[in-house]
Amino acid sequence: MGFENRDYARDGSYTRGGKGDVMSDAPMCRNILVVTVVVFLAQMFFTRPATVADYAPLFEQVQAETEGLYGEPVADDAEGQPIALPQEIFNPEQFASNMPPVSVVQDWLELDTEKVMKGQVWRLVTNAFCHDRFGVMHILFNMLFLFWFGQFVEATYGSKEFLCFYLGGAVVASLAYIGLQLFTGERHDAIGASGAVMAVVCVFAMWNPHHTIRVYFLFPIQIRYLLLFYVIYDLHPVLLALSGTAMHTGIAHAAHLGGLLFGYLYYKSDWRLLPYWDRVAQLTGDAGGTKARLRRSNLRVYDESNVYEPDREIINERREKTRADLRFDQQLDDVLKKISDSGQGSLTEREKKILTLGSERYRNQ
Repeated sequence: MGFENRDYARDGSYTRGGKGDVMSDAPMCRNILVVTVVVFLAQMFFTRPATVADYAPLFEQVQAETEGLYGEPVADDAEGQPIALPQEIFNPEQFASNMPPVSVVQDWLELDTEKVMKGQVWRLVTNAFCHDRFGVMHILFNMLFLFWFGQFVEATYGSKEFLCFYLGGAVVASLAYIGLQLFTGERHDAIGASGAVMAVVCVFAMWNPHHTIRVYFLFPIQIRYLLLFYVIYDLHPVLLALSGTAMHTGIAHAAHLGGLLFGYLYYKSDWRLLPYWDRVAQLTGDAGGTKARLRRSNLRVYDESNVYEPDREIINERREKTRADLRFDQQLDDVLKKISDSGQGSLTEREKKILTLGSERYRNQ
């Protein structure tokens, strides 16, 4: 997908801030990207030797396939002479010793249906920060999509709301995957940010349906059609699984669809997740008793006349609007001008969204 084709790449609104730092207008996207890369590196370096239990399902599958081809562990050739098959095929310990080591980090964080059902609910979120450590394409494409489209979504909804949205997309994607596994009875662990990233791409596409990107840097296509392709691509194997036909492709198609559905409902229903997070934080703070009172006791009356000059420069710098804010203000001005010229009934759905967001943003200031 051609980076130069994106509107926020052309004018720099979503890639650089006032000081020229990469993703300075989307700090949450940058933080998520950094954390994901750090976890990816940790997956590679923190490992342990494989055990029989780690590869038991794979061993049983290989054993069944081999017995189906050769019969018993010791078979006869055409002349009646015994043929000894490789011992590692029928010896679990030997089989496990030949397998790659297990990532301890991935073992803690991956989405395992049985473990989630036993109370390890953190896996609904943490699996979105793990990726296949034996290749870079999995994490590369997920993080590129987050970099390309997440900056716009964060600039539109705000950093804290974007974090809640991203984690919410990861949870819904995980629940969709688990739901399909419970229905079919199959068990395959899952990792990857694809579900959460799909939610981000969906919201971007709803805001910018005619936005053109280049597939493989060559073929131009509007993002709404690319999104439709993803829906069809992921829906087919899910429908097969629901119909009773097992088709394990190594891709969490149900998680992708869960993320897409979450992004669609988030946009269409004008959901805001930050207020729910604030309520949880308030309940936690109230339950903290002494800690909460100590935090409140640190409040001080602000007197600008007592601010040192270096600190004053920092305060003024923080007051300056980012380019993303300025771009949004310009879009809001255009919408207000259109209302003045043609009335509110002339607004498109996207322009109504901008008006609603602007109202919320300035009401909270």
